[in-house]
Amino acid sequence: GGGVGVSVHGKRRIAGDATLFAMPETGIGFYPDVGGSYFLPRLPGKLGTWLALTGARLNATDALYAKVATDYAPSDQHQMIINRLVDDAKISGDVAEIIDSLTGLPAASGLQQHHDEIDRIFANKCCEEIVKELARSGTDWAQKQGKILSGKSPTALKVTLRQMQEGANLDFRSAMRMELGLSMQFVAGVDFYEGVRALLIDRDNAPIWQPDHLSDVSEAVVNGYFVPLQQSEELGFLE
Repeated sequence: GGGVGVSVHGKRRIAGDATLFAMPETGIGFYPDVGGSYFLPRLPGKLGTWLALTGARLNATDALYAKVATDYAPSDQHQMIINRLVDDAKISGDVAEIIDSLTGLPAASGLQQHHDEIDRIFANKCCEEIVKELARSGTDWAQKQGKILSGKSPTALKVTLRQMQEGANLDFRSAMRMELGLSMQFVAGVDFYEGVRALLIDRDNAPIWQPDHLSDVSEAVVNGYFVPLQQSEELGFLE
């Protein structure tokens, strides 16, 4: 969520024992914002698309494998790393060298065993095909992913898949401009409010999506989320 937006665009991203990464927005009828359009498509293979659609959670080892994190250090060493950066960087200015000397490798990632399957299935160009491939795969892992997707907003899933496809070819500023337009479209709809109600307010975990089937979300509806902004709505950047 927002914490990712603050940290993931930095050059060095240190994970610890308590690290938990997720972009769960499709579960509340929204899309992976905070620059997700830019960084998710640039993760290895189709890991970013899988993360964007399913909202899967990564621990420290998986985050490092997926390139969400660049470094690992046990959580009880984080304050020491901060202190060293504050003290030593003033003298040498070589932040990268300091981080390299204080970080290491965690245990092996459990995500690696699913990477090939993720790349194969989530390379499909439409959500319906992804769901079909998950059902055909036959593995317990794939069945679980299919069940997860069945609970997400169909509109959010289709828009998010297009977002990943578009974002792969955009620079950071263009991606953020696209996200402003997406946000404006989502808050004008109904699924975002229903998702927040069901998961965050009433917590009944029973959102009623409109529409509630992928087949009912037309290409024209998806296209409407990507209508260029008017000049008066354009996102400005500080130089």
